[in-house]
Amino acid sequence: MTVCFCGHSKLYSKYDLVKGKCHEIVRDQIKKGADSFLIGDYGDFDAIAASVCLTLKKEYRYIEVCLILPYYRPHIDDYTQQRYNRFDSIITPPLEDTPYRYRIVKVNQYMVDQADIVIAYVRSSGGAAKTMQYAKRKEKTILNLTDTLEVQQQLCL
Repeated sequence: MTVCFCGHSKLYSKYDLVKGKCHEIVRDQIKKGADSFLIGDYGDFDAIAASVCLTLKKEYRYIEVCLILPYYRPHIDDYTQQRYNRFDSIITPPLEDTPYRYRIVKVNQYMVDQADIVIAYVRSSGGAAKTMQYAKRKEKTILNLTDTLEVQQQLCL
C-alpha cells in the first residue's frame, strides 16, 4: 500500500504537535500494510513527513521512502546529496512538456495518482488545498492532520 503526503509549506500548528500526529498516523498505516511512502521536498510539512518516515524506517526496515522531485538536478551540492542519500529512491516524473512553474502541481498530482492514502496537513487555500481537492476527485483515502490538531491545540491553551 502506498502513502503520499500533502501539506502547506508553512505550519499553522505547533511543530511538535504536527510531527507527533504525523508519526502516530504513519505508524498506524504501516501496521495496516503501508510499505511505500512518497514525499515531496518543499516546505515544513514535507520535512516533517520525511523525518517521520525515515525515523520509522529504522524500526520497519521493509518500508520504502521515496523522494519525489519536480525538477531533475544533475549537479547538487554535498549537503543536498547527504539529504538525498537517506531516501531509498529519488523519482523525477517525466514532466518535460510541463512548464517549469507548473511542475510542483504536476508532481503533487503524480504522487496522489500513485498513492492509496494521502496524509494531509491542509487547513486553508493554496497549492496543498488544490492537491487535496484533486485527491478527493480521485477518491483517495485522505487523513487530514488538521482535523485533530486544532482540537488538541485548543486543549493546550
